[in-house]
Amino acid sequence: KAIFLDVDGVILPSGAVEMIVVDGVTLPVRDTVRESDFSMTALGSLRAIVQQTGAMIVLSSEWRRTDKLRSSIGAVLKSQDIPVFREWTPIFSPKPELQAKHGVLA
Repeated sequence: KAIFLDVDGVILPSGAVEMIVVDGVTLPVRDTVRESDFSMTALGSLRAIVQQTGAMIVLSSEWRRTDKLRSSIGAVLKSQDIPVFREWTPIFSPKPELQAKHGVLA
């Protein structure tokens, strides 16, 4: 069993952390979050789901992109007695031959 966890808008309320778009990827401006940034209700629900199902958490959010971002999210989960994710979804880069030189392929 696995929970593919997106952080923004799920356990981290929209607008709680300032975001920036870099090369088409939305990233947090700061590379750490505080426990107070999160929805305690959502974290409690996540904890209950994990406890009741025994599912492991797979991070599928933009917060998976760097060690520091992953560590920051992991620290908050740990502080709430939520098992820290052990996996995260891979980050794929588009093949150069599939990228348009002057625009986006549809």
